[in-house]
This record gives sequence, C-alpha cells and structure tokens, in this order.
Amino acid sequence: MEYTDEIDFQSSTEGVQCLLLISMLTLHSRFLGINPWYLNYQCLAAVLDLGLQQDLATGQPVDAFEREMRTRVFWVVFSMDRIIATTLGRPVGLRDEACDLRLPHGLEDHELDALRKYSDNQSSPHATDNSPGAIACAVVHFKLALVNSEIMYTLHSISPNAPQHTYPRIPDVEAWQNGLYDRLVAIRRSFPTFGDESKHLSVLCEIRYHEMVMLLFRPTPRIRSPSKDSLTHCYQSAEATIRLWKELYNSDRMSYSWTSIHSICLSAIIILYCTWMVRKLALKTEIDSLTQTMVAASNLLSAAGEHWVDARRCRDSLNNLTAATIRWLVTLRSTQQQTQTRVAADSGAQTDPYAPSTTVIDDPTMHTGYHEQQALSGGHDEMGAPTVNSDFPWVDTYINGEDLASLFRAPNPFNSDLSQTMEGMFSDYQPLFDFYQGNDFSMTSVNVELLRRVAAKNNITIPDHDIEGYLAVLQSAELTATTVEALPDYVDERLLPTPTIGGTRAYARPRPQNNDMNAWSHRTNLVSVNPSSTLLKGRRVIVKDNMSVGGVPYTCGTFPQLIRKGSNKYPLSPIDASVVKRLLDNGATIAGTATCENYSLTPMSYTSANGPVHNPWLRGFNAGGSSSGAACLLGLRLARQAGVPGLHGSGDDVGMALGGDQAGSIRVPAAYCGVYGLKPTHGLVPYTGIAGLHPMIDHAGPLAVKLDDIALLLQAIAGYDGLDGRMGPKTPLRNNVQPYYDELRQFTPSVLIQEQKQRGRPLRIGVISESLISPHTSPEVASVVREAAFTHFTAAGAIVSEVSVPMHLIGPSIWTASCRNNLGLLGMGGRVPDILTHSLPHWTPRWPPDQEMFDLLTHHNPAVIHVIFGETMLAERFSPTIQAKAHRHVLQMRKAYDEVLEEFDIVVTPTAPTVAPPHPDMRRVSEGGSTVLDKAMLALGAMNNTCQFNATGHPALSVPCGWATACDGESKLPVGMQLVGKRWDDLGVLKAARVFEMGGGGLGAWPGAEKMTRVNGRGKL
Repeated sequence: MEYTDEIDFQSSTEGVQCLLLISMLTLHSRFLGINPWYLNYQCLAAVLDLGLQQDLATGQPVDAFEREMRTRVFWVVFSMDRIIATTLGRPVGLRDEACDLRLPHGLEDHELDALRKYSDNQSSPHATDNSPGAIACAVVHFKLALVNSEIMYTLHSISPNAPQHTYPRIPDVEAWQNGLYDRLVAIRRSFPTFGDESKHLSVLCEIRYHEMVMLLFRPTPRIRSPSKDSLTHCYQSAEATIRLWKELYNSDRMSYSWTSIHSICLSAIIILYCTWMVRKLALKTEIDSLTQTMVAASNLLSAAGEHWVDARRCRDSLNNLTAATIRWLVTLRSTQQQTQTRVAADSGAQTDPYAPSTTVIDDPTMHTGYHEQQALSGGHDEMGAPTVNSDFPWVDTYINGEDLASLFRAPNPFNSDLSQTMEGMFSDYQPLFDFYQGNDFSMTSVNVELLRRVAAKNNITIPDHDIEGYLAVLQSAELTATTVEALPDYVDERLLPTPTIGGTRAYARPRPQNNDMNAWSHRTNLVSVNPSSTLLKGRRVIVKDNMSVGGVPYTCGTFPQLIRKGSNKYPLSPIDASVVKRLLDNGATIAGTATCENYSLTPMSYTSANGPVHNPWLRGFNAGGSSSGAACLLGLRLARQAGVPGLHGSGDDVGMALGGDQAGSIRVPAAYCGVYGLKPTHGLVPYTGIAGLHPMIDHAGPLAVKLDDIALLLQAIAGYDGLDGRMGPKTPLRNNVQPYYDELRQFTPSVLIQEQKQRGRPLRIGVISESLISPHTSPEVASVVREAAFTHFTAAGAIVSEVSVPMHLIGPSIWTASCRNNLGLLGMGGRVPDILTHSLPHWTPRWPPDQEMFDLLTHHNPAVIHVIFGETMLAERFSPTIQAKAHRHVLQMRKAYDEVLEEFDIVVTPTAPTVAPPHPDMRRVSEGGSTVLDKAMLALGAMNNTCQFNATGHPALSVPCGWATACDGESKLPVGMQLVGKRWDDLGVLKAARVFEMGGGGLGAWPGAEKMTRVNGRGKL
C-alpha cells in the first residue's frame, strides 16, 4: 500500500509508531482506502520482528529511555489489536501468553527526557507528583486490554457450532465471570484522579471500563442466553457509556473515530436488547428515561454523521428500533395494568384515589428504506475467524441492510481490498440478535388492507396502480407519528412548580365530616419561598380543580380512569398553571383546590365525581357550575356571617378564588352563591396549565366575596405569559398590566363626579331588553335585576335605560354551533386546539369513549355524553362549514354588542335566568332517581345570558344584587346581575360595579335571618 511502502517498520520502533499513526488516522477517516485490520497485522508482525513483546535482557546496550519507548509502543499495539479485534468480531492477533513485559512507567512525555540520564544499571525515575495525564490514562487502557484478551479468548473465540471440548477449559464459567468482574471493579478503583483540565481522560477510562463490562456479560458464542443479572449489568454499563460519550461531546472532547461510533451504537443496541429480554427491567424502566438515553445516542450518531455518513444511517435504523421498543413497552405496561385491575377486582380490593399523601416536586425525520435481506456466508476467513450461516429478520426489519453492515463489517467503513475476508465478522454479534429471530417487529403496521379501510371511510376507492404510492405515504405518516410518540415529554421551564416553603408540597383530601358541602377537593398550604411581590401576602386563595397545581392531585371533576387511561389514581400535576405561579409570585397562600364539575361541562353542581356541591344558603340546591366549589366556599363565608344554620361541618371558608369560564362557569356559580365573579376580556388572563374546552371560549378569572378582591386578583394574574395562543397583540405584558386594585380603591364618589365632568355626561347603563324575556327566565329574577339596576345606578348619578340587542336571543345557538363540532375531542379526548399552546402533560385521557365511560357519565354528567353524541351527529349530518359560518356570526354578534357599547358604557343582564335550582335525585334510575331528561332540564337556559360573551370576548362581571324565591316557594336565594363592558376595558366594568355599590346596591341582608328571629322568639330554634 502506498502509505506503508516507504515505512521501515521491521527494524525500528519509529516505523511502528508511524504505522500506529496511520491506523489512528484510518479509524478517524473513511476516505483513506486502508483496511485497519491490515495495518493491525503489519504492526503485530513488526512487534514480533523487533521482539517488543518481551523485556530485554539486563546488560543489553539500551538506555532506560529506549527501554521505556519499546514498552510503550508494544502496549499501544497490544491495545490496538484488542480494540480492532473486539470491534470487528475477530480473534486477537497476539496471545497474552506470548507477552512478557511490564506496563510502562507512569511518566508523562515531558518527564521522558530524564530517562536519558540513566543507564540500564541505574534505577529509573518514578512519576512526579504532578496531576496524572495522558500516559496515566493509557496505562489504565493497557490494564483493561489484558482483561479484554481474557474475555475474548474465553467467550468470543469459538464458533457457536464448535464441539464443547474445543472451548477453553473453565469448570465454572459463571464464577469465572464474577471473578473477572471483580478484577474490573478493582482496576476501576485504582483509576488515577485526574485534574479538572484532564477530566476527559477520566471519562475515557470510565467508558473503556463499561465497554469491558458489556463485553463480559452480553450474549456470546459461549453464553448465548446470559442470566438476568448479567443483562442488568450490561444495561447499566450501556446506559453509562452513552451518558459518558454525551459528556465528552458536551465538553467538545469527543473523537469521531469508528470505534467511538461502534461503542455508541452497540451500547444503544444492548440497552434495547436487555429491555426486551428482561421483563423486570422492562417494567421498571421509565419510558421517558429510556427515550432520553436513546435520543442522546441518536444525537451523538448525528454528530458523528458529519464525519461518517454511515453513522447517520445507523442512527435512523436505531430510531426505528427505539420506536418499536417504546410501542412494545406501552403495550406491556397497559397489559400489566389491566391484569392488576382484574386481580384487584377479583379480590375485592379498593383503591382510594383520595388517600392523603405528601409529594415532593423535583424542580425538575425518520429516514425509511428497504433493502433486500442479506445473508452471511459460512466457513472461515483467511485470518481464521469462524463465520456462521445466518440471516437476520431483525436486521432486515429495523437496520437497513447496509447500515448495520457499515457498522460491523467491511467494505464500509474501511473500503478495503481485503473486505471479502471480513464477511464473517458478524458472527461474534449473532447471539445479541437471536432474540429477534422469528418475531414480527415490522417498522409499520400500515398495510394495503388498512389503506383500503381508510379510503372507504372517506367514501373513496383507490385504483390498484395508486396503491403503492398512497401506501408509502400512509406508512410515512405512521412512522412520523411514532417518532414523536417515542420522544421524551417536554415541559416548558416557565411552568415548573414554584419552590414553596418547606420544599415539600403536602396535600390532603378533607374528611367528609369537615367537607359536607363537598366544596373542597384537596387542602394545601402553599407559599412561595421567594415571592416577587407582596400584593397578595397573607391572603388565602383557592383554585378550581381544573387548574394545575404542581404536586397536587388533578381531578377536573371527573374519574381518575378517564383522566389517565388505565389508572385508578388521580395524576399529580408536574406543573403550575400560569395563574397559579402568579398567585405564588405575588405572595398568596394557596389553601387548596376547589371541586369543579365533571369536565367543567355544566352550569349545575351535581356532576362531580366527588359528589354534589351544595349551595351554602340552602342545602340540597345547586351552587352553580362549573366553578362550583370555589363559589360555594366564598358564599359559605357570607352565609356564616349572615347566621345560616347547619354550616359547622362545612370546613374552612375563603374570600378569594380562581375559576374557569367557557359559557358562564364563573358567573353562574357567583350568582347562585351571592358573590362576585369576573370573566375577563378574552386573552387578558393566561389559560396555560388549565383544562380547556375550546380556545375561543376558554377564560380564567377571579371570584371573591368583595369587589376589591376581584380587582386585586385580576391585577395579580393578568398579562402575557408567552405560552397561551389565546393571547393577542392587545394582551399587556406583565409590567404593563393596569393597577386594577389601586385604581378601584381610588375610585371614590368625588372621582366619579370628576370623570362624569370630563366625559360631559353621566355613566350610561343599558339593560338589554331581550335578557329579561329570554326563554326560561324567571319573571321575579328579571324584576329583581331590572329594579336593582334602575334604583342603585340611578342613585349614584348614572342614567339607566333599556336597550334592544336582537342577536342576544340567538347568541346561545351561535355559541353552540361555533364550538360544539369538536368540543368532545378538545375537552375530553385530549386533542389540542389548532393554535400553539402548552397542553397538560398529565392529561392523557381515555378516548375514544366506551361503555364504562358512558355509564359513569350518564349517571353523573349526561351533558358530556350529549356533547359526544352531538359531535358525532353533526359530523355526519353537517359539513364543517357550518362551524365556519357560526364563527362569522360570532363576529357579527361581537359587532352588535360593540355598537351598543358605543352608546352605553355598560350593558346589564340577569346573570342567570333563575335562582339556583335543587339537585336532581342522584339515585340510580332503577331506584327512582332522576332521568337523563330530568337532569338536562335543570340546566336548560342557565347560560342564556352568559355564553354569548365567551364567544365575543367581552368582559362580564356577576354582581350580587338581591334575593328571589326558590322553587320550594319559601326559601330565598341570591340573584346575580351581569355587567358587560367594552373589550379590554375590564377596569370600566369594575368601576361600574363600584358605582352600583355607591348607589346602595349589593346582595342585601339574608331574608332567612328575619324568619329565624321570629322562630327563635317563640323559643324554637
């Protein structure tokens, strides 16, 4: 060969050094056209010719320097032989028994010159106390090369078809393995301590150690089915090897040699092999952790692919196998879970999803191609390496034929004339792949039959000549989805749970005797370690249980098996919703999560999986939904202050809460319970980290006992979060959020008069006429709202009149048609909206619906089933353009309200058309309980005045304004009045509510107090 013809390597160590340099260059470049096995052969021949394998006799005319250099050159050749032999699956070229030479001194290169001063009769100097460097690392590699030899000779040098007597005589192979493993551990303990500047040398030593552990314990011609303990050793070392290569890459110390690529790829294959073979390991392995490791290996091969194109092909092939392994693991876990569930059911075991607990939050495309299957020929190659007749379905299925060949055999990567001698090198790796023989691990499950079914669902018949093309496209789509499915999950760091005092986030499910209103979901006491503001310092706030609170069970009002398929426990949220983080950042104490209705899909409060939430003013009546628990706990404070009896078992109350609103779910509960509730302008408050129904109608906002606290909470939670696609160009940045609380506190009667002078007119209030006569509206409620508006606004100097908005009456139909087409998939099925947003990582719902889901929800919340059935029917009966048309009418409706709000500063409606109705009978229908129709009738019309503004985005505030008669004919329940303002003028709505208060407006005294006084006066309590 032209590179070696002029090198005198038979008579000088310098010549051998030149060969070694060319060998290293060959391993780092595929373009030289030199076979490394040929160079290895030449180096070994030179070692024997020069006698480098044996120590020189004492008294020979060689100084200590020359003696040390001979030693070094020999051990480098020795190690190179072991590395190449192991990598290529070939026998070692020089047996250990032929060598009789000490290891080199631990002298670094700058210390070698000192050896020239010493004759052979003088004692040689020892290494200085300087920090060890490259030579110390090399000595470690030489020690491990000796172990490498023994493993190769004992386990890898025999053909799998050879008779037993040809194997090296070891009575107890397992004991030999364990003994050799102990030697490896001892060598590892003796590794020198490298300084920071030489840390990469320590990493290289660790990599070589783990490579030897894998060589010792992986399947071999002698031990074709290693024990589970052996494979566990393999798995751990393979995982460590990839982690260490990643560390070298991150520090820009990774060498892009073929041996590096081999090490990474083989480690990845071993990880997957061990996962398949050891069931306990498969069940124990975290899928995210496995995926992260394989992604790291893939990324390393991508980086190496800049130097070796074969590495990229190996990467693509490994990605295919990783995806298949992840799919298998998911199926395995699911099967195990179902088995455990059946066993638990058979044994009568019950799992309490509410068991009090404490948890700690840790701060926390694919190339496809097909090649004809290649078989390896049998016999022996000219170097004596045994080969086997084999074909590899696993290789053909996952590793494109040439890709794995490029990793394990010539001509790729070495492009050599001697490539034909290497056809058998795969024999050493055959046992590693035997598991996959006979198994169907197809890269894709998409076949012609599936393609035809897909086409038929779209009312299409595909001609035969188009089958191949469409099949390839469909297979590509599946592989793309599989690739993404196999990726580790990602959580934006902006949502990682805020550190809280104590470090541990504790929670508990209240006992029934302390939660008889059923308003609490879980109790907490979370306070930020380092809040950025004291705006909410000392204030206790609760949040609706569709909002993510890190480390706290997430229920969304429904059943655990519907939130996370196959689970009977509620997931612990790994994130804080944006509004939750803002509460903590402003110094609030999060006192807990409040019960919400099943999937947040009802204006009533009987649907939660926890059971009905009662109205604090009248037990057995609705508290409103879906922010039922939040409104109840606020109303509970007022009810206790008013003297309502029987509330001793209801637990703590609070004064501030956060809720969610898609059609009135903040405002209707606020009205029913006699408190304030604001649906802000759409896009003012981030919805990130909250279970949504449809991005057009999703709102988060405050509820409170006092109007000032509504302003305080809004100031704390409003503003852009960088994650919520519902926000737009008018959304203020956090530092530009209006000081709602300060502005409202300063809004006194004198300021009102001053603003009226600046406007040149009094505040104008318009009562929407249609809202007083909409279907299912109680005349008494309409009268209370109208009278309160005219009386109290007028008393404060405002001008009040009725105004007609004809579209108001068809608003509920427009709301329904604009979002119902995909409300089921978005709200219950886990589909994300068609805008970029950060979905809930802990929300992996059970979908499509099944009989159990139907049975559970028909009893608890048939509205969910209505949505599912309606979505299916609408898809069959109507074109998607019906939703598009409805969206255009939303814009028309927005324009209608905008035009009215040019004439009036605020428009008014009843919040809900009636006071709170009673709960349905929650017994089974067979036992005399309420039917689906009975439950549906309760909610009929409840959102006739609220849902329009979810679609149009206008801010809307429910203000308590009086009392009306309950359906029992005796009791009185709160009435809410809705104030609606211009979009982005939430402050104007708050000020209007303050004007209402200035005029004497408000909930007023509880009418039951007078009755109780009369009863008490007669001596009856």
